[in-house]
Amino acid sequence: MLPSRPILSKPDYRGSMGGMLMVLNVDPGKLCKSAPSEEVRQAITRCLACPTDDVCGRWLRDPERRKSAYHAFCPNADLFDRVRHG
Repeated sequence: MLPSRPILSKPDYRGSMGGMLMVLNVDPGKLCKSAPSEEVRQAITRCLACPTDDVCGRWLRDPERRKSAYHAFCPNADLFDRVRHG
């Protein structure tokens, strides 16, 4: 099971793993079932330590930006894609 929301989003909401899951339509339950728990923990850690959280936050807040590829800034993009399409 994924940790509660405080771990999934940063206090100032620049970028957010929870926000990415919602926007990309990735089911958190499916993420937990299809990815090993260590991989999910690593994804959360990458998100919390992400140097591009400001870019992520702008992307999440702006529907026009969402047309652009999040792969350019998101270190978890491949995991999200694998779960979403797998």
